Amino acid sequence: MKEFALKKNLPWLILGALATVLISVNVIRVAEVSITHDEALTYQWYVTHSYADIITNHQPTANNHFLNSVLAKFFVELFTDNVFFLRLPSLLAHIGYLLFSILIARRLYTNAWWVLACFMVLQLNPFMFEFFGLSRGYGLSIACMMAAIIQLLKYKHTKTMRALIFMYVWLFLSVFSSLSMLNVVLAFTAVISVYGLAQYKEKLALRGGIAAIVLTALILLAIYEPVRILIERGQFYFGGETGFVQDTLKTLIGESLYLPEESKLGIYSGWVITLLIIITGIYWLAKVYREKDVTSTGVLLWLLLVIPALSTLTQHILFGNKYLIERTALFFYPLFALYITHTIAQARKTGKILISALLIVLSVNFLSNINLKSARTWEFDSYDKWLLDRMIALKKDDGEIKIYLDGYFTPAFRYRIPREYPEGTFGYIEGHNEKAYEWNEYDFCLIRKEEVHKIPTHFVLDTVVSKLEFHLYRRKD
Repeated sequence: MKEFALKKNLPWLILGALATVLISVNVIRVAEVSITHDEALTYQWYVTHSYADIITNHQPTANNHFLNSVLAKFFVELFTDNVFFLRLPSLLAHIGYLLFSILIARRLYTNAWWVLACFMVLQLNPFMFEFFGLSRGYGLSIACMMAAIIQLLKYKHTKTMRALIFMYVWLFLSVFSSLSMLNVVLAFTAVISVYGLAQYKEKLALRGGIAAIVLTALILLAIYEPVRILIERGQFYFGGETGFVQDTLKTLIGESLYLPEESKLGIYSGWVITLLIIITGIYWLAKVYREKDVTSTGVLLWLLLVIPALSTLTQHILFGNKYLIERTALFFYPLFALYITHTIAQARKTGKILISALLIVLSVNFLSNINLKSARTWEFDSYDKWLLDRMIALKKDDGEIKIYLDGYFTPAFRYRIPREYPEGTFGYIEGHNEKAYEWNEYDFCLIRKEEVHKIPTHFVLDTVVSKLEFHLYRRKD
């Protein structure tokens, strides 16, 4: 009897152990990873200002992920001003994401092993995992999206306005965390509208479709002014201009697999995944046509994945908007994970083999690339403390250390120096013009490879750091 109980509970024990390990590793990363360029800017430009300034985006940049900035300010003021509490919103989002993943998987599968498989596929992306431990809005937005999916699955069965309203509350919070999630809102609205049109004889379904359009309009109205100003200021410069597969899928796959920039695997995988989604989509649509069931979960998950892709493509064609790339496209991963797992589960004979192979690949990739010291996107910031300590060790006199500092390092240095070094140790000047290289007052110059030729002769190369090849020059003795 005990043996049977253990076998029955084994997948849940594994799931619980995996969730505990993931949270523990993330807590370590939150405490250990050096503050990054974008996080330091968020702190300087928003967290140190009022809540009203944050909400109104007083310094209009795309760096302000509204919900993250508000929560980061709240926790820093509630507890203490350090990087752990600055990142606490994302850590809490990670816990929420784990919980929502379990709840979604349990709604999709009755078999505990498939619940575990779905949960694992949702977690094993090392690139996405990093953003649940950084003071950015991407982790928050994805966690809110998952909560909205739970409400969507509830609405699918109940058609209640309660589920619909809660769904749009979560979607608003998701957009409030990352504006790229507007594409996901459109997908949810399209799904609800399709339900309403296909089931027009059911008043609840039709009413839900109308309500979804109204609630979407309210979200668009709420974020219209911030988006307008950001567009006017040219703040949506981060993105691609080649194509959805070449930009969005290639960069997302490349970052998720930690591929070198020159690797072709990302683009090849992007086209394979695109073909896979088209073929399996035909299968689901044919099944809907055959069974006359437009509320099929397979079609629902397919639409949630495909509509945001079509939305970004349409925006590029009509308005010239750039394609989402890398971290701004991260929400596609959990959508794809849910869809592909649910599709594989339909293959009764080969489903277990396919999901096992997928989990092996994902597990090897996750374990190979997870680390406790740096963030892939801002890898150069993992050298901040070493560089500052190096400058102190090399300085010959007792005066303030003056640095010509590249803009990549400036925000993190400004965050670190007053917290970790005695007052008067550093008195650096940020340089943004070529004349700065003609001045003789700097003790060190930290610059990018392409600017090396500008360095005056009274400096000598000391160190080359990171894959971006930043050069630290020191004044000659």
